[in-house]
Amino acid sequence: MRKTIVGIAILTSAIIGYVAVGPFITLHQIKSALETRDQERLSENIDFPTLRQNLKEQFSAMVMKEAVPDMRDNPFGGLALALAPMLINGMIDSLVTPSGLASLMEGKTPHEYTMQGRESSRIEPLNEERELSKRTLRNGPPPLSEPVNGKRDPFKEARYTYDSISKFSVWLKGDSDQRVRLVLTRDGLSWKLTNIVIPDVYKPQRIESNEKSAVGSLRTINIAEITYASTYDLGYSATLSYLGSSTSGNTNSHAAGLIDSDLETGTKDGYRFTYVPGQYDPQEGQIRAYSLRADPIRPGDTGNSHYFTDESGIIRVDLQKEADANSLPLSVSTQ
Repeated sequence: MRKTIVGIAILTSAIIGYVAVGPFITLHQIKSALETRDQERLSENIDFPTLRQNLKEQFSAMVMKEAVPDMRDNPFGGLALALAPMLINGMIDSLVTPSGLASLMEGKTPHEYTMQGRESSRIEPLNEERELSKRTLRNGPPPLSEPVNGKRDPFKEARYTYDSISKFSVWLKGDSDQRVRLVLTRDGLSWKLTNIVIPDVYKPQRIESNEKSAVGSLRTINIAEITYASTYDLGYSATLSYLGSSTSGNTNSHAAGLIDSDLETGTKDGYRFTYVPGQYDPQEGQIRAYSLRADPIRPGDTGNSHYFTDESGIIRVDLQKEADANSLPLSVSTQ
């Protein structure tokens, strides 16, 4: 009886140990298969249908996030969005290949990979890859951190985490210092690559564009307030909607037609605008002051900077928190 218990314990420990090291074994197999362009071994270690679907969802989300704002007023925007799935499928077909997967793991964007001019569908390795195949057959696959063909190895500074008993993540440092995440999923005792989470490569440009738009919108509103005050002799507006347009097209103190519909609702290009009118002066019948904030709807994603302005026309900025009248003027903070 005791021998049976010991045997079961040893077997259980062996299974647990095998499952624990399974992700690393799979990574070695994938790395070696990528280097030798071994499609069969890749299929054994990569769940291609799941990987394709996950990549498709990522690219679709990126395209929608970038394209929709630009196509809002474009008469051909609907057609372009309708063709987007076809273009995304073509991109995924070119990326879910040995050279394409290697490029993603190195942190290259799909555009950078395409610009390399590689024939991603090729099967036969080049001369240097043939030599690498011979060395691999002779000496076995190189360690995960060993450079290949003089190129920087993304696995050298990899970070490994067990997300759960059935999910394992590998964080690779890409060319742009952003982390590419490989997700391996356990099926029984084996592990397979099921997802490659690509950094949002468009985020820096999107944030810069949104912040420029926010500053421009603040200037637009400041000018609109001056125009409103001089036109209606009521001082500044009681709400941003008063600066917008009416459905009839006629202008008045409640629909001055001075700003676009997005600003009128208080959100535009990833920023939320908060307008606070000053106290109403009953003797003069005017609002003599106002304050206006512009804050990113999702800090760190739609924008980093927080802005403030008021009737002085000075735009102030704070990179850490909501800006106010004590924040640095924009021209000073950017020096």
